[in-house]
Amino acid sequence: MKLKRLFYHVILLSILSFVLLLPVGISAKNEDFVIKNGTLKKYQGNSKNVVIPDTVTSIGVNAFYGKSKIVSISIPKSVKTIDNGAFANCSSLIKITIPDSVIRLGGGAFSGCKSLEQIKLPVSIVEINSHTFAECGSLKDITIPGKVASIGDYAFQSCTALKKIKIPNSVTSIGSYAFSNCDKLADIALSQKLKEIKEGAFYKTAWYKVQSKKGAMLICNGILFDAMKSKGKVTVPKGVTEIGYRAFANSSVTEVILPKGVKKLGREALSVRTLSKVTLPDGLIEIGDSAFSQTKLESIKIPESVTLIDFHAFSHCSSLKSVTIPEGVKEIGGWAFASCISLREISFSKTVTSIGINVLDSDAAMEKVEFSSENPVYTYENGFLLSKDKKVLLNCLNTAGDIKVPEGVEDTAEGIFDYMEISSITFPSTMKYIKNNLFEDCSRLTYIKIPSSLLSYGKQIRYGGRSLTGIEVYTANNITNYSSADGVLYNADKTILICEPSMDNVTVADYVTTISDYAFPNAKASVTIPQTVTFISDEAFDIYSIARTENETPFYIYGYTGSAVEEYWKKHKDLFMAYGIQFLAYDGIYTISYNLDGGTNNTANPTACTHNSGEIVLKEPTKEGYLHL
Repeated sequence: MKLKRLFYHVILLSILSFVLLLPVGISAKNEDFVIKNGTLKKYQGNSKNVVIPDTVTSIGVNAFYGKSKIVSISIPKSVKTIDNGAFANCSSLIKITIPDSVIRLGGGAFSGCKSLEQIKLPVSIVEINSHTFAECGSLKDITIPGKVASIGDYAFQSCTALKKIKIPNSVTSIGSYAFSNCDKLADIALSQKLKEIKEGAFYKTAWYKVQSKKGAMLICNGILFDAMKSKGKVTVPKGVTEIGYRAFANSSVTEVILPKGVKKLGREALSVRTLSKVTLPDGLIEIGDSAFSQTKLESIKIPESVTLIDFHAFSHCSSLKSVTIPEGVKEIGGWAFASCISLREISFSKTVTSIGINVLDSDAAMEKVEFSSENPVYTYENGFLLSKDKKVLLNCLNTAGDIKVPEGVEDTAEGIFDYMEISSITFPSTMKYIKNNLFEDCSRLTYIKIPSSLLSYGKQIRYGGRSLTGIEVYTANNITNYSSADGVLYNADKTILICEPSMDNVTVADYVTTISDYAFPNAKASVTIPQTVTFISDEAFDIYSIARTENETPFYIYGYTGSAVEEYWKKHKDLFMAYGIQFLAYDGIYTISYNLDGGTNNTANPTACTHNSGEIVLKEPTKEGYLHL
C-alpha cells in the first residue's frame, strides 16, 4: 500500500516538474496580442519587454500606439510590413530590432518614441515615409540603407540628439522639413544623386545655422535647393543649372541675378514677396508653376530661349505692368498672369501655340493685348481671346456685368468662365456647343441666352451661387433644337426638361415626359412632377445642395401614386431619406370652397358665414387618399 502511494507521488511530482519546465505564461502572452490573418492589430499587454509571435506577418496601424511601459521590442523574421503609427508614442522604448525581412515602414511608425536611442533599419526598405522617426529626441545615430530612394516630409523632424547623417547615393528626394529642428545635427553628407530637396529639409539644424551665417546656399548636383536666409541683392553662383522647389521661401531677397547655365526654375522657385527685380539668363528654358507668384516685380524680360511659362508662373504679381512674350515661347499655362491687377499691356509672339485657361483675368486693367499677325493659332478681339479662325472662345477678359460672345464663335474652352462675376451671358447664333459645367463658379450669373440652333447644351451641375433666374432660347438659323418657356430650358418640343432654375416650389409642366440630369440646380423647397413624366434621370436632383439637417423642413417631391416619380423615389429612397428628401403621393387635387356671404358667425368651421372683424380659422379638410395643398 505504501509502495502504491509512493508511486502516485512520484507520478504527480513528474507531472508538476514537466509543467514547471514549460515556458511560463505562453497563453497569457498570446492573449496580449490581437492577431487577424497574420496582422497584429493591437497589443493589449503591459510587459516591458515584448517578443512578437512569429505567426505575425504585418504589424498594423497604431498596433502599439501609446504603450508607454514598453522598453524593448523584438520583431520576428516573419514580419514584412510595419504600418502607419505602429509604435508611435511608445515613450519608454529604448531599443527595437527590425529584421531585414521588413520591406516597408509606414508613416509615423516610430514617431514620438522619445527614449529610442538606436535602431537598425532593414536593408530592403526603399523609402522612409513621412514622420517615421519624428520627435525621437534620444535617437543619436541611424544608418540609412543603400536602397532608400526617398526620405519623406518630417521623417526625422525634432530628432534633437542626432549629430550626423549620411544620405546614401540611392536617395534622390528629401521631403519638406525632413530633418528640421534637429538642432545638434552638424555633420551632413549628401547623396550625389539628389534631384529634389524640398522646403526646409534641414531648417533649424546646427548645420543650417552655420551655413546661413556664412551667407551660403544649399546647392547639390547643380540644383539650388535652399537660398536659406539670403537677403537683399543676391547673385546665384555659377554652376547652378536649376532653381529648386521653393528655394527662396525662407529668404528676404529683393533682387536675384541668375547665372548663365540655369535652365529651369522649379515650382515656386522665386515666389517670395520681397522680390522686386530679377535677371533671367539666356539659355533658360522653363519657368515653372508659380515660379514668381506673389512677387513685387514691376517688369520682366523673358529670354527667347524660354519655351514654357507654366501654370500661375506670374500670378498675383500685383505690381507687374507690362509683359512681352518673346519668340521661342510655345506654351503658357493656365492662370499664368492671373490677378496681375496692374498689368496694362501684354504681347504674344507667333510661336505661342498653347495657352491655358484664364491666362489673363478681370483683375487686370488691360489697355493693350496684342497677338502677332503671324501667330497660327490665336487672335484677340474686344476682350476675347479666340482661335485663329475665331470659332472657339478661349479666354474672356470682360468678366463682369453683361457678356455678349462675338458672332462667329461656335465653341468654348473648358472652364473659361470660372469665378467670373458676370451677371448675364448671350451666345451668338453661330454657337454650337456649351461645355459641361461652364457656369459652375459664376456666383452672380442670373440670365443665359442661347440660340435655338445650339447642338449641345452640356450638363451644368451647378450655376454659381444659385443666382440663375432664367434661360432664354431665341430663334436662330431656322433650326430648333432647344426651346424655353418662362425661363425654363427644354428640348425642341418641350418634352425634355433640361433646366428649371426656380428656387422655391417648382411645378413641372404637364407636357414634359423626361427630366434630365441636374434639371433642378436651384430647387430649395419642393418639386411637383406630373403623370406625363415617364423617365427621370438618376442625377436629376443635386442632393448635396438640397440636403437637410434633422431640424430642417424636408425637401418634398410630389407625384402620383404608381407614377414614374414614385418608382424613382423608391429606387433612391435610402439616399434621399438620408439627405432629408421625401416623397408625397397624391391622386388628384380637389377643391373645397368656403362661401363667407351670409350665414352665421361660425368662425371655427364655417360653411357660410358673415364676419365683420377678426380672424376666420378654416380647419384643414380631410379626405382619405388625398393631400390638402
